[in-house]
Amino acid sequence: MAAADDPPEVTIEPHLEMSYNKDMPGKIMFYCHQAPQSWEGGQTPICDMRKVYQKLRTHTSLQPLLDEGLRYYRTLPSRHTSQGALYSWEKTFFTEDKASVEATLSGLGYDMEWTNDGSLRYSYLMSAIRPHPRSGEMVWANQSSVSHGTYYLNLPIIIYQDAEFAPSHTAHKNGTPFDSQELSLIRKAQWEQSRAIVWEKGDLLVLDNHAVGHGRMGFHPQTNRNLVVAITK
Repeated sequence: MAAADDPPEVTIEPHLEMSYNKDMPGKIMFYCHQAPQSWEGGQTPICDMRKVYQKLRTHTSLQPLLDEGLRYYRTLPSRHTSQGALYSWEKTFFTEDKASVEATLSGLGYDMEWTNDGSLRYSYLMSAIRPHPRSGEMVWANQSSVSHGTYYLNLPIIIYQDAEFAPSHTAHKNGTPFDSQELSLIRKAQWEQSRAIVWEKGDLLVLDNHAVGHGRMGFHPQTNRNLVVAITK
């Protein structure tokens, strides 16, 4: 599958794949069919999330997040509305049957509702850190910043006006918003521990998804960049 559906101009912060879920893939693999020129952007930053945890654990302002975890929100419009072209509940759940979606979310223990405009909104709690399954080292394993609603306010085409009701959003366990200082600390630590992979055609990158995050530097829409990704347990 394609490495990302996000607009190419957008830079994606380093993160562990599916760290917003209880079960994460063990490995993520990238293969480069077509590489951009080095000056065109499109590099893949990789980030040691064990070092990120060591850095962030020293900040007392982040202690509630480390101790209690965070709340993830998803607000997904219907694909039959003007806002549902890129993100929709039908695309996310591979169905147009609301009852099937409700059963899935109920089974997971998530809070959910259908809004007046037909959008699906749900939330759930998840830990912010996890021990590595083999080494036991503690890892910064969450998407508190990359899934924060402010991401959607800076897309090339402005669709969303309110971060809280963007397709994804994050907050403290009790719903208290992350403030700008908390987000800045998290983003700074992640980027400081990142190094960029400059692609060449035929490159294969295999990452331990329990420890090493990945992201994407933005690039021009007309750049010849073609990466595919696969995940495994």
